[in-house]
Amino acid sequence: MKYLNKTKFDNEMSKLKAENEQLRMLKELKDEKNKYRKNPKMEMSKKFAIYLFLLLNVIVIYSLVAMWHFMDLSYLGTLITAIAAECITYITYCTKSYKAKANEEALNYARERDQIESVVDEPYIPKDNGIIDNIEG
Repeated sequence: MKYLNKTKFDNEMSKLKAENEQLRMLKELKDEKNKYRKNPKMEMSKKFAIYLFLLLNVIVIYSLVAMWHFMDLSYLGTLITAIAAECITYITYCTKSYKAKANEEALNYARERDQIESVVDEPYIPKDNGIIDNIEG
């Protein structure tokens, strides 16, 4: 077991705090840089959909050319199975990403609701603003 004395502990802690401060500042710079970005990054599901669209068109064109050239309809099996498998894969991916996004939003909502409820639960204490309410006084 490694024992630390007070000075070693303070040195290590100051190094960690400095590194964390640097990381925080870099993150702030990146966030500020991307704040008004004109072209937001495309989500992975959209990239995946575009890739599948292109791939499925290649498969369709290949199958149609092969069926025309060889006068054989067995390529229709390739066409149907490839498209079905890729569509099922895409639907599974989108479902999982939707559930992850929904869980993230639910956590954010619960966090915000808890913060609001903690503010609302504080008792209201009226402040004396120097105005006398009774006329007789």
